[in-house]
Amino acid sequence: MPRSRSKYSEDAVLKRKNTIRDILLGVLVGLAVIFVIMAGRFIYGKSKNPDYRLADLFGFTTAGTLPTLPEFPIDSLIFPTSSETETETVGSSEDPTEDTADDTAGSPAESDTEDTGEATTADEGSSPAVTETEPEPTSESAEMTTAESTEPSESSTEESMPEESSSEETSPEESTEEPSSAEETSSEETTPEETDTEETSPEETTEETPVLTDPTDIHFHLAHFNMEEQDLGECRQLIVVHSSGSQCMLYFFDKGEKEWAQSNAIASAPGIVGENGVTTEKKEGDGCTPSGYFALGPCYGEDAVSATAMEYHQIVDGDYWIDDVESKYYNTFVHVDVFDSRIGWNTGEDMFNMLRYYRHMAVIRYNMDPVVPGAGSAVFLRCQADDTATSGSVGTKDATVFAILRWLDPKADPHILIY
Repeated sequence: MPRSRSKYSEDAVLKRKNTIRDILLGVLVGLAVIFVIMAGRFIYGKSKNPDYRLADLFGFTTAGTLPTLPEFPIDSLIFPTSSETETETVGSSEDPTEDTADDTAGSPAESDTEDTGEATTADEGSSPAVTETEPEPTSESAEMTTAESTEPSESSTEESMPEESSSEETSPEESTEEPSSAEETSSEETTPEETDTEETSPEETTEETPVLTDPTDIHFHLAHFNMEEQDLGECRQLIVVHSSGSQCMLYFFDKGEKEWAQSNAIASAPGIVGENGVTTEKKEGDGCTPSGYFALGPCYGEDAVSATAMEYHQIVDGDYWIDDVESKYYNTFVHVDVFDSRIGWNTGEDMFNMLRYYRHMAVIRYNMDPVVPGAGSAVFLRCQADDTATSGSVGTKDATVFAILRWLDPKADPHILIY
């Protein structure tokens, strides 16, 4: 028994050691995985920055390992002709070090520079042709220096620097300054033109007139009828009849101290016009409503006393509106006790028998000042009753006509605009 117990305890200890080892190994593997993930995320984030180099990740400094290319005055360079390019191509096959040595020793480049210098001193103030030929040695030396600077050796870089200085010394200051001054002059000349263009563009945009689409705005209707506010005269109450076929919409406007606005007393309402629509050439019996801008009044109705402030007449038996084209009473109101006793007219509209239309009614003063025979008569703003069209008047619901009569003010010079 004691021996078996000892064996059992040894197995237990070994098992615990293995367990502890596995746990530690798992922890180390987990830490390694976390480290790899974090390092990968860090490197991936840095790779998105185009200015970040891999050497910066380890703190390496690479300054001075690559040759620094000299800067040249590109604006003052003049490219050589085809013959000069061929000569340079032949010369480029030779050793660049020998070309550099020859150039620094004062061969063709210096001789050309000296020649051009003598020409400049001999002919000061001559034509610009001499100035244009002067920068040619500079362009040749710049191109040769650029070709030599592409060599990674430090010796070529050091040798190219004297050429740069010599090219700057041999190039005349006048030749490099004149083009720049010319460019500044041209830029200054073009600047006012561009400014003028920018200044004229806002003016064009401000001249465009906005398109009105809101019928509750009085200017929407005035624009459709080619009118302006001053064309309304002293009118401060306006009814607008916007027609489509034999149907229409009535809009009501008041003028305040400064501007027009939709009336708060009456809401816009639908209505009807002539069965043949609206016309600018109204004729007697054509079934059309006249188009135009007309005054309103007087008013008529079935009530003995009306709520309107306008001139008002109660309709009684014997009231007629004459439509006899041959009569001197054409398009006027008359009253006779008996129809047979009429004098001076043959036909007229019996207003009392048509009271369902004239319970509340305002006269539209069309063809009245002066009266033109045959141009149309009996054009009213009246009740619609059950009709879907009129013979020439403007009709709407009884309640709307009653509200109109109560709203109208003779001091406001009320008018109606039909179109």
